[in-house]
Amino acid sequence: MKRIEKILSLIDSRIGVADVGTDHGLLPVSLALQGYRGNLFATDLHALPLHAARRQAEEAGVKDRIRFCLTDGLDGLDPSVLDTIVIAGLGGDCICSILDRAEWTMDPLYQMILQPMTKAEVLRFWLCNNGYEIKAEDLVRENGRVFRILSVQFSGNNTPITDAELYLGKINLINDEEAFDDLLEQEINRMKKKAEGIPASGKNGEAAFYRRILQEMQEIRKYRLAKKG
Repeated sequence: MKRIEKILSLIDSRIGVADVGTDHGLLPVSLALQGYRGNLFATDLHALPLHAARRQAEEAGVKDRIRFCLTDGLDGLDPSVLDTIVIAGLGGDCICSILDRAEWTMDPLYQMILQPMTKAEVLRFWLCNNGYEIKAEDLVRENGRVFRILSVQFSGNNTPITDAELYLGKINLINDEEAFDDLLEQEINRMKKKAEGIPASGKNGEAAFYRRILQEMQEIRKYRLAKKG
């Protein structure tokens, strides 16, 4: 999976990695097979995927290298044995909730690699207004979709961000121009549908909000087309 490969390439850990919502445990198993010697935690809220992860690790011969935790997010984990947190495949609002409960992540020591499946704009807003800095964003194409992978670290400073950037990410962090253009078109179409679908319900203020974001995105597209010549 390209997302797993990209996340693995971003991990710079010496102490320990927690894979939150581990599902089948592909990430910690891959790290163990690559020879990573730090602590490895696979956590999941549900017993069935955690059982699948344990079985995957057993088949790979690395079961003893990974600690499997039936827990909600980072609840109950010892911060002193970790320096990297991966939360991939969950909704942006769910990721916010997990980090909000783990106040110990408000420390520059921790590297957070976050891959929201939905509501990336909610996650960016929460991060930028709670002292977390988005250091980099990687776009990965997989199965016809563009996925966003955020590398995050606590700085203690809130970060200014425009409404359009909440949905697209910071323009200066683009790592794949072609994938970003696809994402831009995807979000422009999304904003058009939202703006056009609201007036009938009488939510004029909300419609104006989406029209404003749409205009910002169209300006970004215009700028990028002009830059390409």
